[in-house]
Amino acid sequence: MVEHRLALVAWARERAAWVLEDDYDGELRHHGAPLPLLASVGPDVVVHLGTASKILTPTLGVGWLAAPDEVVAAVGAHRSSTGMRPSPAGQRVLTALAVSGDLARHLRRELLARRDLPGCCSMGWSAAMTARRVATE
Repeated sequence: MVEHRLALVAWARERAAWVLEDDYDGELRHHGAPLPLLASVGPDVVVHLGTASKILTPTLGVGWLAAPDEVVAAVGAHRSSTGMRPSPAGQRVLTALAVSGDLARHLRRELLARRDLPGCCSMGWSAAMTARRVATE
């Protein structure tokens, strides 16, 4: 799998293309070691997107972008021109959770909970969580 990631980064560099990495649940990988982020092996060609929606709650409305400076500047300019901004309160909450270590502890607990879900590896996270919610209601 790592070889595929390296090949994709090489392909993007050869073609002066961008790779969009939407790592919406990478922190919650339920089997095996986490794969290296594309952004870590190709920071010059990868635009990495993340969100707190899957790891905490969608109500925070907070995500992140790790990208080359020109992409960050373009996204910032677009955001300024549209007036769309993430919640300052949500940003403070996510920052406080990350700095305190509470976010890492939460992710470890989620990973342990996932391991106990029947079929989480075979039927996917969303279906397994739906089954878990239905079973506990």
